Amino acid sequence: VPFPMTDFIWKESDSVLEVIGDLTLNALPYHLPTIKETQFSIDLSKSNAIDTSGIYYILDSYRKEIAFVNTREDQQEVIELVQSRFGNEDKLQTPSRQFDFVSRIGVATLHFIEVFSAHMYLLGQTTYSVLYYALNPSKIRKREIFSQLQQTALNAIPVIVLVNFLIGIVMAYLLSMQAEKYGASIFVVDGVALAMCREMSPILVAIILAGRSGSAFTAQLGAMKLTEEIDALKSIGLKTFDVLVFPRILALLVALPLLVFVGDIVGMYGGMLATKSYFGLTSLSFYQRLESVLRLRHILVGLIKAPFFALAIGLIACRVGLSVSQDAKSVGLATTTTVVTSIVVVILLNASFTVLFAELGF
Repeated sequence: VPFPMTDFIWKESDSVLEVIGDLTLNALPYHLPTIKETQFSIDLSKSNAIDTSGIYYILDSYRKEIAFVNTREDQQEVIELVQSRFGNEDKLQTPSRQFDFVSRIGVATLHFIEVFSAHMYLLGQTTYSVLYYALNPSKIRKREIFSQLQQTALNAIPVIVLVNFLIGIVMAYLLSMQAEKYGASIFVVDGVALAMCREMSPILVAIILAGRSGSAFTAQLGAMKLTEEIDALKSIGLKTFDVLVFPRILALLVALPLLVFVGDIVGMYGGMLATKSYFGLTSLSFYQRLESVLRLRHILVGLIKAPFFALAIGLIACRVGLSVSQDAKSVGLATTTTVVTSIVVVILLNASFTVLFAELGF
């Protein structure tokens, strides 16, 4: 049943606003009568019920000196209570900058602990699942894993080939321009081979997969959470991690080393074409120099980095995707978060491995 609207009668000669009906928030109209006087009275003789919200609404709407007349004792208590509090909210002290800075540090620390804990949980689940499926291979969900492998590895090959091929050409040209000045053109082969195998191919492939597969994982899981598909899987007794997370992480762990190896070959091939075009180095000479300078350990450096890059991308993508809230906007924000965070983490891991291998002389 709708509340009856309160009526107001303005008596201009007496500067009195007479209230007929309840002075409660539910009964008040959206638009109150316009009053030009800076001081006036409100007559509550014909008003039955009042509440603090209604009185506050009147005081806040007019912002003038108002006297309430013909009030009962219980009404007067409510009016005095509201009047004693009205306007004091403007006098509240704003927190100091020092406190605001400390609070920001606290919030950031708590967020970091929460995110770190979520990643460690997924890492533990992944480790457990790898050991479990290694002992029970018949229980592996082959369809989900091969489906993710197709999307992550096979469909990414054209992009990987194009990017690494062009980077190999660019590196060869840049090195050739400098090496030619000192008559050391043959050493361009060394630079291209070592750079592609140890640094460029692993990090380029990881960044491409972070932007391609990582964002796709987050968007897929976020959309499934948004449409309550994840809840449906739980309701029929399926484990979310085994069905959705583990196949994606395992696909990345398998795909990234393979794509890094493909990137190594394509990048060096691009460098060979560039050196042949720039100063006429034959393919045979390039291959002979490559055979003498490129060792197995140089290739292994990139292949060792790849699983760690894949694990980081997979954990970040799945964790962010599963933490999406119930609105479409959060899916887009989560996808952006996945790509940016994954790229930053990949670069940090690459720098750590570079320093470690340099110290070990590997």
